[in-house]
Amino acid sequence: ADGEVVADDISRVINAAQAISLPPNKEIIHIIPRNYSFDDQKNIRDPLGMNGVRLEVDAMIVEGLTPHIKNLNKCVSEAGISAESFVLSSLAAAKAVLSKRQKELGVVLVDIGGGSTSVAIFEENDLLRVSVVPVGGNHITNDIAIGLRTSIDAAEKVKLEFGNAMPGEISKKENIDLSQLDANEEGIVSRQHIAEIIEARLEEIFMLVNKELKLIGKDRLLPAGAVITGGTA
Repeated sequence: ADGEVVADDISRVINAAQAISLPPNKEIIHIIPRNYSFDDQKNIRDPLGMNGVRLEVDAMIVEGLTPHIKNLNKCVSEAGISAESFVLSSLAAAKAVLSKRQKELGVVLVDIGGGSTSVAIFEENDLLRVSVVPVGGNHITNDIAIGLRTSIDAAEKVKLEFGNAMPGEISKKENIDLSQLDANEEGIVSRQHIAEIIEARLEEIFMLVNKELKLIGKDRLLPAGAVITGGTA
């Protein structure tokens, strides 16, 4: 009645942002407020306690495929655990490894997994962009298997025990006997050659991440730099 914004008003405007047209096979996972507009005032971070008439929100909506979410839920429940809610993996990783100061300064989180790489870009404590690059650690393993003409299992062992992304740091005389890693394999390979294979694929991953930064004009403009995490990291 007095036109003052209370917590319930903020909740209602965020809920109103859900009123969008969704395909039947998708559902909303997150609604992340970016900023608010209050009457003729724009880019308000927190409108709580302000006085006015019309409150609006500019929000990022993260959608997920319903069949994928249901399958995940089924896997978890069959393990005897009930899931309260679902969180986008890059946001969960950001909560685990990024500091408040990094998010305020501007930072890109690069979560390199097995099948993909998740990217989350923050600035002034706001989430600017999330995306998934369809390249990850499994691609590195496949590259090694092709380059050395070995099995995937042998390539994974080579990657984990002798992997390096900096060929210049390795002596050309350093070799690996594949038969010591896997009885079904034979031959001597150069460790520097393995590093060249890994470097090439990682270079591709980071180029794709940089492409995401360029899309929102943040290439080389994040003072806190890049934070790398994930199983492949």
